[in-house]
Amino acid sequence: MSEAPLSFASIGRLRQWLRKNHARPEGAWILMAKKGIRPGIVYSDALEEAKASGRWKAAYSSDAPPRMTADVRQALERAGVLGAFRLLSPSRRLQLLYWIGEAKRAATRARRIAELLDLVRQNRLPGSQSA
Repeated sequence: MSEAPLSFASIGRLRQWLRKNHARPEGAWILMAKKGIRPGIVYSDALEEAKASGRWKAAYSSDAPPRMTADVRQALERAGVLGAFRLLSPSRRLQLLYWIGEAKRAATRARRIAELLDLVRQNRLPGSQSA
């Protein structure tokens, strides 16, 4: 997964990026437009484009969503943020658990779990500056 979130000025730019990066196995975080705050593409358009390009099916082909593993739970409990994690939206919790679960190396997983604690405290996603 790319570390920094991507931003697209138009759905056409997203389409170009998807074509160019179709073989990439990792995903990417995409910043969505917020009316009056951030220009760019909106969620519904990005979703339709991802589905049309086949990226959605590839990204969500797993039969079951990730579960919180013991090491993640223990880290959240030790840091005193398990309650805050549970208050995040289901989609935010799922994004964070996928992000940790996709780590290939133990060192990467450990680093992401450590970063998760700050992300939960600040209600942020990996690679973003604010919620």
